[in-house]
Amino acid sequence: KFIFRAMADFAIASKSVTINSKEKRFSMIRFSPGLLLDRSFSIDDKKQFFAGAGVQYHFMSFENTPANGVGGRIESGLRFRSLDDAMYSLFIMYDYANQNTSTTTPGKVQSIDFSGIGLGARIEF
Repeated sequence: KFIFRAMADFAIASKSVTINSKEKRFSMIRFSPGLLLDRSFSIDDKKQFFAGAGVQYHFMSFENTPANGVGGRIESGLRFRSLDDAMYSLFIMYDYANQNTSTTTPGKVQSIDFSGIGLGARIEF
């Protein structure tokens, strides 16, 4: 069974470093709407294994420097049906979110990479 899913992710990361006894804090933000295609395989009446892939459009910012563009996601996991017919999923995923900024000035942020592996859980209605 194939399922198209519209989705949106929001992520924020913060980092603090000390240089010459001065603390500097950095923050990075990402909002990524997208569309994924899942293929599911029934294990029994209440459980499914699924694997999927799709595209996302990433809106990212690092220290007020934006970088936007197309990226992707692959994911795989288990989906469980509850008594009230809601679906709960546990999954592992990889997001590719690496975009160049519009800045070409040396010493400025040239690209933002928010790519990574993650574990997730979701409720599907």
